[in-house]
Amino acid sequence: MDINKIFSSFTSDDDNIVSIDFTEHPIYLLGMFKKLILNHKIFKSKNLFLLKSLDPDMNINDAEVIGDFVMFNRAWHYIKDVNPLNETHKQIIESSFSTNLIDSIDSAISYFENKEEYEKCAHIFNIKKILIDYHK
Repeated sequence: MDINKIFSSFTSDDDNIVSIDFTEHPIYLLGMFKKLILNHKIFKSKNLFLLKSLDPDMNINDAEVIGDFVMFNRAWHYIKDVNPLNETHKQIIESSFSTNLIDSIDSAISYFENKEEYEKCAHIFNIKKILIDYHK
C-alpha cells in the first residue's frame, strides 16, 4: 500500500470536499458557554486550594475574582453571538434546554448584575426566557 497514493486522491481543488466551520453555530456557542461555566464551578475550589498550597501568602480572594472575571467574560464571548431574534437561533435555543444550561445562565446573569453590566444581563435573560417559555 502506497500512502502517497491515498493522500494524493484528496486534492485542494476537489469540489467534493466541503469544509464547515461549526464554531459560529448557535449549538456550539451555547455548548461552550455552558461548558465553561460548569467546568469553572467544578474546578474552582480545587484550583484555589492548589494555589493556596503552592503559595500560602497568596490572596485567594484576588485569585477567585480574577478567575471569575476571565471565565465569565470568555463565556460572554460565546453567548453574545446567539441571537434570540433569529428564528433559527431561537429554535436551537429551544432544543438546547437543560438544567445545566439554565444554571449557567443564572450564574452569568448574577455575575454581570454584580458588575452592573446590564446589557449583557438583558441579552442572556432573553435567551433564558426562550428556554423557559418553550418548556413550560
